[in-house]
Amino acid sequence: MTTRSSPCWLPWIAGTGLALASTLVLALLATRPAAPDEQIALVFAPWTQAGEALAGVAALDGRLVRVGSFDNVLVAVFDRPKSLASLRRHGVWLALDPLALGGCLSQPTAARGTLGPALRQGSPT
Repeated sequence: MTTRSSPCWLPWIAGTGLALASTLVLALLATRPAAPDEQIALVFAPWTQAGEALAGVAALDGRLVRVGSFDNVLVAVFDRPKSLASLRRHGVWLALDPLALGGCLSQPTAARGTLGPALRQGSPT
């Protein structure tokens, strides 16, 4: 009598799928509208360039606080509340508390990506 065993990679695929699904659900549950004068981390599509993300914040009348570890992540503040629908219309996929995910969403000033030099061009030296 022979028994068939499942391939050794099957548990890895199932575990990875569960981890990704859990991460997605938690991110969607953490998404919230932007309250006035409160910092919020805005996550744009992964292929969004830094200039496009900054243009999205500007179109929403927001002020840039800092850039994230990736070009598609910015922390901004708004003078008036912004609904999730309004944020999504301008390309924002997720709007999260920047303090909860601060280690993943931001980096020190000296290590900024492509947006850092663009911001420094307009500032006095």
